[in-house]
Amino acid sequence: MAADERTITGHNIEYQQREWTVQRIGWVAMLLALVAAFIGLLGNGPLTEATASSSDGAVSVEYFRIARHHQPRTLSVTVAPDVVENGEVQIWIDRDYADQFGLENIVPDPDSADVEPDRVVYTFTTGQADGPLTVTFYYNHDGFWRQHGRVGLIDGPTISFTQFLFP
Repeated sequence: MAADERTITGHNIEYQQREWTVQRIGWVAMLLALVAAFIGLLGNGPLTEATASSSDGAVSVEYFRIARHHQPRTLSVTVAPDVVENGEVQIWIDRDYADQFGLENIVPDPDSADVEPDRVVYTFTTGQADGPLTVTFYYNHDGFWRQHGRVGLIDGPTISFTQFLFP
């Protein structure tokens, strides 16, 4: 009985070569997933958090670029002391973003919150503080995939940012 040219001692060489190729593709995919997780593309890591600031430095926003659906997160807005008028600061959040925001708590507590057609405005009393005011919003985001947000000051600068939310 003559042996098939594609086999050597009962092994199919073409099949074995395809199997080796699939194994190497699997190794590369696992390595890429590991690197993505390490740098924060799949959750916590150095690329997860970001800061966006206005050009004049009056307001800055610290946010998470990458998060998961219903994962507790924070959005921190810092306002420079020279922007404060009569001891008050009014920070607004885009209404479309706020509807997906899943807000749980705000520190410090706002004096008031007003819902307008295109935004939600929070008023804070700053007192006699010489330093910047930092307001932290605690939330569980209800959205999925790419979300655009905008935060700003009444009669002041606006900051736009984008988040990606895994299911």
